[in-house]
Amino acid sequence: MSGPWWRSVPAVAAALLIGCGDSGGSSGPAPSAFERYGLDWVLADDGRYALRANLAIPAPADDVWALVRDVNAYQDWSTVLTAHVDELVAGAPIALSIQLLPAPIPMTDSSEHVKVIDDEVRGVSWGRDFPFDQHSERWQIVEPEGRDASRYYTALVFTDGLGSLMDFTGIGDLTLAAFETFATELAAQATR
Repeated sequence: MSGPWWRSVPAVAAALLIGCGDSGGSSGPAPSAFERYGLDWVLADDGRYALRANLAIPAPADDVWALVRDVNAYQDWSTVLTAHVDELVAGAPIALSIQLLPAPIPMTDSSEHVKVIDDEVRGVSWGRDFPFDQHSERWQIVEPEGRDASRYYTALVFTDGLGSLMDFTGIGDLTLAAFETFATELAAQATR
């Protein structure tokens, strides 16, 4: 070190200020869930078998996100999806039940694992591994659309073999109908 320490203070201050611009504080909005996690397939067909639904909701994104993230409360307002997780963190097991056929036919159960929970971009995903290197992954994302409106996205992607089975059996259409019903119920709950 040459010279007195105080001569380096302006250079250190400048470096800190320049660095602050890269920290996300003043460089603009945070990336969306789509950008952060490479989820273009949620928005448009990329050739993989995926079920997609989205709905504009006349409620603030943070309010809608609070409902999506509180998975244990789904049973309080949804007729098609219930979930239970001890703690909503990546890697945690999550028990799901989805109403694919009209009641009184019982719900279909699925044991999955939380993959991502990201409050900053309002996104959550969980998935399941199946035999023969097959798997599925579902995302739920809430994006703001103005100050008091948002858009809810949900999508479920499958590996090819599983996607073909979903298509052939008609379970894919039933699952998509349940996702659309859930989105409508979410909007009703968010605007109460």
